[in-house]
Parts: sequence; structure tokens; C-alpha cells
Amino acid sequence: MNLTSIIWGVILIFLGLAIIASRTGYLPPGFWLRLADFWPFIFIILGLSIIARNVKRKLPFVIIIVALIIIPFIVAIVNPVSYTAREEKSEDITVPFDSAVEEVWLTIDSGAGNFKVSGGSNDIASGRFSSNYARLVKDITKSDKRLDIKYKTEGVFKRDMVISSGKTEMNLFLNDSIPYIITLSLGASKLDIDFSSIILRELKLDAGASSIDLKLGEKSPLQYVTIKAGASDIDIRVPKNSGIKIRFDDGLTAKKFHDLELIEIDKTYESKDYESKMSKIELTISSGVSNIDIYGY
Repeated sequence: MNLTSIIWGVILIFLGLAIIASRTGYLPPGFWLRLADFWPFIFIILGLSIIARNVKRKLPFVIIIVALIIIPFIVAIVNPVSYTAREEKSEDITVPFDSAVEEVWLTIDSGAGNFKVSGGSNDIASGRFSSNYARLVKDITKSDKRLDIKYKTEGVFKRDMVISSGKTEMNLFLNDSIPYIITLSLGASKLDIDFSSIILRELKLDAGASSIDLKLGEKSPLQYVTIKAGASDIDIRVPKNSGIKIRFDDGLTAKKFHDLELIEIDKTYESKDYESKMSKIELTISSGVSNIDIYGY
């Protein structure tokens, strides 16, 4: 019996299960911080494994070591670190209007949280960000008539980077007169996105197991929308006056269309009069086990 292999095998199994549980929201906020407090157990486990090499009956030592591995996980789940003790910090987001800008490339890269994005701003972008464990890093560059805006969240402390929970919120408003190309790379989040009033040229949305509510408009002649998500609940609203083309590259999903007349051809659903429409929307959806509802309005 190779005791070292058993120890590492048990540790890897529990870490794997913990990562899956944290990404799907089954573990409480602060789990990883609480688990990190038990790092001295490593020395105890190593000491017991060394002693076990010199005794014939290794089973009692295996049981003790496995128990010592399990205990930190149980305590971290039952008694997680409370984020209420951390101060929630907020900051305003403002990118002033610039008449020389003819196209905006917006990227938001973040972990889990609540995100609301819509039109209605007099600036190129405005809103508010708040979190009790992350800070917002901004990178704004202008090249000729194009403006690149990149927002990325980072843990306040280095060990915050492994936390998939906590409280993070962003409420962002965009301008209704400038074309946008938008990339959203998010963790398991709640997304409330209303692009009905903005000029959207392209949207790339990559999220984990999320709740997604997306509304598209018809101010752009052609919109490319790509959605990649885990096991999610996805609601999409599209204008019935636009030409709609939807491609699914999915697993076990339940998809329903409401108030839309579409023709199915090899996993592609298309409006009967797609080619004749002045405004077109091309949707590509790839997801895990999800519920997808697409509404016409």
C-alpha cells in the first residue's frame, strides 16, 4: 500500500469537488479563505505519513490522515469567513463623450457577480462598481477614431484570486449614438443586459453557470452575438421586425421560441424573410445543460 499516493489522491479528489462546488455556487462565500487557515495540517499529515512507513499496520494511520484532510473542508463549509466584516467599496465609472470616437471596443473581464449593462448615457460609458473583495482595474486607450475600454476585476489581496464568491456589482450605461463591439468574460453571474437602444455590432459573452437576461435592438444593420455558458438560465429578447438567424452548438438544452416564426435547417433557425430585412441579428449559442427562451417583441 503506497501511503503517499493515497494521501495525494484524497487531497486531489476533495480539491476537485470543492472547485466544482464553488463554481456552481454550492459553497458559501469565504470558503477558500477559511480553508487556507488550516495549512498547518500539512505538517501533521506529513509527520504521520513518515511514522506510518515504519509500522506494519498502516490502516489506522490512513484513517487518521483521511480524517485530517476532511476536517478542514467541513469546518470551512460550516463556518466560512464572513464578508460582512469587509468594507464594501464603490466607485463611479465615467468615460467622457468624445465626438472624434466612431467606434468603441468594450471588454469586461470579471469573476462572479451581478452585472447590469444598458444604454441611456450621455457619456461613452458611465455607471458604478462596488465590491467587498475586488477592485476594478481600468485600461482606456484611443487609436485614431477607435476607443478601447477594458475593465477587469482583481482581488484586493492575493488570496482573494481563488475566491469565486463574494459581492461584486456593476451597473454600466452606454451611449446610444456610438457603435459598440463588446466582450464579456464573466464567472457564474447574474446578467441583466439591455442593448435595445444602443448600436451593437458584435457581442461575445462567455460566462459560467449564470442567469442571463439579454435584450437586443435593431439600431445596427447587422449584429453578431455569440454566447458561451455553462448550465444556465438564458432569456433573450429580439425585435420581430429584424431578420433572425440562430445557431445552436449545445448539449442537453431545452430551447423555446415565443412569438417568433423561424424555419429550422440543421440546428439553425432562421426568419422566413431574413434576407430582405434591413436589420439582421445572428445568434450563436453554446451552452451546457440549460434552459433557453427566445422571445420576439
